[in-house]
Amino acid sequence: MGKQDRYNLEGADDSFESDTAAVETTSEEPTTEPKTEKEQDSSRSDEIPHRVRYDSPKDGRKAKTFYLDTDEDLARLRELQSLAETEFEETVHRLDVYLAAFRSDLSDDGFLQEMQRMGYGYFD
Repeated sequence: MGKQDRYNLEGADDSFESDTAAVETTSEEPTTEPKTEKEQDSSRSDEIPHRVRYDSPKDGRKAKTFYLDTDEDLARLRELQSLAETEFEETVHRLDVYLAAFRSDLSDDGFLQEMQRMGYGYFD
């Protein structure tokens, strides 16, 4: 009895590959040095945040399926959404709450920092 027989794997997309074609590798040396972590952080901070750049939280993102514990995980997500609504005093999209929670350490401060990186409070 194989995995296909034991589990229903239909409908869940668990691949992390992009839709673009694979990048060909060459033996040539890169002409520029890779950016340091500090340079990468500063270039990210110069970008226009997702919330400001797009009309919808779905624009520019790809959907993935996550299965959460309804008692523990969803309760924490509701707490974080309430925190964001109180902090930013604007409409907070649930999708942005989920993404910020995923990117953060789930602490209030880490979560709020991720929400700010997305553009919440950008015009304050």
